[in-house]
Amino acid sequence: MIAVSSKKGKDNNKKKIKPSYVAQLLVKWNDAISKSDKKSSKKIEQEVERSLDLMEQDFEVVEYYQLTKKHALHKLRGLSDYRWLRFYKNFSMGLYEFDQKKYAEAIHYYGLAEPELIANNENRKDIKYAVFYYRLAQAYYQIDQYFASMNKAKEAREIFDLNPDSKYEALECTILLGANNYDMKNLDTAKEFYLSALTDAEKYGYDKLISKIYHNLGLIHWLKKSYESYVKAIEYFIKALNDESFADQYAVQTIHMITWLMYIIKDERAIQWFERGIKIATEENDEEFISKLNILYSTYEEVSIEKILENLEYLEKRNMWPDVAEITLQLSELWAENKNFEVAYSFLSKHVHANEQTKRILEALE
Repeated sequence: MIAVSSKKGKDNNKKKIKPSYVAQLLVKWNDAISKSDKKSSKKIEQEVERSLDLMEQDFEVVEYYQLTKKHALHKLRGLSDYRWLRFYKNFSMGLYEFDQKKYAEAIHYYGLAEPELIANNENRKDIKYAVFYYRLAQAYYQIDQYFASMNKAKEAREIFDLNPDSKYEALECTILLGANNYDMKNLDTAKEFYLSALTDAEKYGYDKLISKIYHNLGLIHWLKKSYESYVKAIEYFIKALNDESFADQYAVQTIHMITWLMYIIKDERAIQWFERGIKIATEENDEEFISKLNILYSTYEEVSIEKILENLEYLEKRNMWPDVAEITLQLSELWAENKNFEVAYSFLSKHVHANEQTKRILEALE
């Protein structure tokens, strides 16, 4: 529900290629180089260089490119360079799996990358550690490992704070700390983190971060569960969408929240927001939010348990168990309020099952 996965770097209003896509190309390029496949290597190199010009700012991917270029020119020297290649390969696979919403897999690859980082760079205050810890904190957050996420976010922020050019990244860590506290229902603490980040984001003119904070403040009002707080949450969400750079990345996520709340308070504009959201999700081929928005439609417009279950099945197949748990709990409560206890119980059973699946994923990571 919370906007935490963000573009690295400063605000930019233009849509760009994700670093994870370019990183994946670099993995393929290195594989081609290692196999002495000159034809494939040249083809991938050209695609990489075209993509770099359109990529969101990401220094780690640029460094991976430079190292790969050395590899292609047979200029790698010694164990250190090869260790860095192994680090970047696994780190890049982690970035890719994260963007595919396969968070446990992302953590697996980050775990393979970390020993190479430590072996090559013993200075734990180096900015590379901050970037690595932040990425790991994001992945832990997505599978509800809140304490692990907060520990890594704090480590990352401490390092970013040492670098005057990393104020933006330090604020992202603060927002992530707020997000973890929000999900643990520590709402006062979450609000403190958000307001602290808001003060600095306004000071430095980081519009996209300001909008992200508005989004998350909206979620705090969501949890207060009153008509007035729902209206206030909607106001914050709409305020967040006013920033184009935020909307470019998070529009469908925030519109999903607005639509859901409007259905809860029986606002007739809900269907308009649904149509806006489903249009964006379809254009972006975002199957996650196509499914989530269709669940809302089949709950509040043309009621269909069958279609709700079909769309839940997509989320289950993607192992998005925390999301399934949240949605099925809400559905169970809604049908219980409508005195349809049989349907309410069926969704509650799915909620329990989703929580069990989440635990299994966590146990597999230990």
